[in-house]
Amino acid sequence: MTYGGFMKWAMTDDYASLVTTLIVTVLAVGTIQTYTLMRRLGESQTEDVRKTVEARLKVLDAMRRGRTPDPEDLREAHVSTVSFLALTPRNLSAYIAGVVWTLVVIVLGVQQIRILMWAGSADHTENPDLARDSFYLVSGAVVLLLVEGLVRAFVRTFVEQRESLKPLREYPRDERAHMLAAVREFHRTGETPEPTAPTPPVPPRCDR
Repeated sequence: MTYGGFMKWAMTDDYASLVTTLIVTVLAVGTIQTYTLMRRLGESQTEDVRKTVEARLKVLDAMRRGRTPDPEDLREAHVSTVSFLALTPRNLSAYIAGVVWTLVVIVLGVQQIRILMWAGSADHTENPDLARDSFYLVSGAVVLLLVEGLVRAFVRTFVEQRESLKPLREYPRDERAHMLAAVREFHRTGETPEPTAPTPPVPPRCDR
């Protein structure tokens, strides 16, 4: 191979052996990652189904007994139903990573078949296209393998922090603004703010 703006690609037996080793390694990791992530997504959806069934059974039982269904059961049944297959913050990272790894496994699997066909031919040529494609695909897969853990950790942290802030979103915006102003004032002056008149409780939102 020569350098200087361009490379002269050539498929050789040694290069094919090296690329095959890398592809098999990434395929093994990718297959495990895909299975793990898709199983996590499936477990999340199964839990939503379980909650839906339990909530609807409670609603049905209450209606059969002539009683008013519990609002929490009605809310749980509705939330579980609409979020069963939706991209919720809880399963977004697993879904994206699972799709990406599925594509990686498919692409590398096809490329490995191309290499095997080249190696199995009686008079295989240098085939620069195959050599170039193998380099870029394997390099991209290795880079993805290195950064995937960091990206997934970042996404998971973001989702968990967003979920932690959910109780605050149950309060009206003006009350939250007043609370933040009181916190900043205490931090600036060290004096406890005067209590305000109590406000009536806000019913929990049903559009979670």
